[in-house]
Amino acid sequence: FATLEPSLSLPDPALLALHATCAKVAHLSGAGEYIDRTGYPKPVKRPGISFVKKL
Repeated sequence: FATLEPSLSLPDPALLALHATCAKVAHLSGAGEYIDRTGYPKPVKRPGISFVKKL
């Protein structure tokens, strides 16, 4: 994981693992497809660029 903003600390590995697990459950249950249809902006526009500053 890399950031262009040196003042930001790296994410907690445990939180990344939790997020990955939630994403897998959403995918396997079909909820991921529903979330994709809701129109929420994608969290990553292109590799290395995200909406973090907008949160």
